[in-house]
Formats: sequence, structure tokens, C-alpha cells
Amino acid sequence: MLLIDTNHKYMRIFLLILWVCALSFLQSCTQNKSSISRNYGGSLDENNIEAAYIYNHPENLYYYLFVNWDRCCNGVSSTYNIRIGRSTSPTGPFLDRLGRNLAEGGGSLFLDRYVQVLGNERFVGPGHAGIYKHTDNNYYFSHHFYDKENNGEPSLAIWKLSWENDWPKIDIDFKVKL
Repeated sequence: MLLIDTNHKYMRIFLLILWVCALSFLQSCTQNKSSISRNYGGSLDENNIEAAYIYNHPENLYYYLFVNWDRCCNGVSSTYNIRIGRSTSPTGPFLDRLGRNLAEGGGSLFLDRYVQVLGNERFVGPGHAGIYKHTDNNYYFSHHFYDKENNGEPSLAIWKLSWENDWPKIDIDFKVKL
């Protein structure tokens, strides 16, 4: 993944299998680079933390790190969930809502396995976060899931996103029209 920070520095983001998120700073898109590595994800029994996504909100000072925990790709048996932390720097530290560092096991649950956050168990195993600000000035959040009401078919969900106290929140009452 490529991130461009507020100072127009380009960074590549890697999430390695051993729970290490590494950022490589690219100097003007050349081969010169320096690396910073941090451990995000803490002490899970499984080593499945992936799909790092950093979103730099244009209207506040925060970078938001979304990561997927647990197991993907098992249909309605998937245990995937999305965790979040935020930082004022793209290199962290990223802290969850309780102030716990993601590198030390923190990570606020953003969407759970059955997406009970949404009040609907249809959306199993959400993963791979994405945020988009549309020309209508609304923010939208996308993720894949396994559709429990459609034989576990892999599917895409798009939700309107609101912000409360500089934390993202899915607006379940707004129906996105494609």
C-alpha cells in the first residue's frame, strides 16, 4: 500500500506475517529509502494480522490504522474482524480508544466477526478497510464480507461513515445508493 502524508512524503506500508508493520519512506519516489518497523497486533494466539490500511483524515490531525485480525477466507466460518488505532504520525504509535498501543495488544474493535456493530449478522468476517470522501462531501467505508444470507458468497459492503470525537463510526441508518 502507498501512503502520501500531509508533507507529501511517500511511504510504502508492509504488514509482515510476524505482526510487524514496516513503513518505508520513499525519497521523491526514488530508490533511496529508510525504514521504521513497529510491532502492531499484540499477543494473539494466531499470527493472522494483515491488510494494514492507514487513512490520513484531511480534516483532523490523525492517521488511522485499520488492521484485520484472525482468519479470513473460510466463508461464514471466517473469524476476521477489523481493529483500529490512531496516531498524529503515520509511523505511530497507534493508540486505540482506551489509549492502548496496538504494538502492545491494543486495537479497538471496529467491525466484529458477525458485524453485530451493524445490528445485522449477515455480514460475516469483515476485512480490508477502505475510506473514500465523495464529491457529496460524505465519507464512505468499504469492506469485504461473507454474506450469511447468500450461502457465504464473498461480497462488498459500502457504508456512510461519520466521525465522533475524531473516531470513525459507521452510519447504519444511511442507505448507500450505487
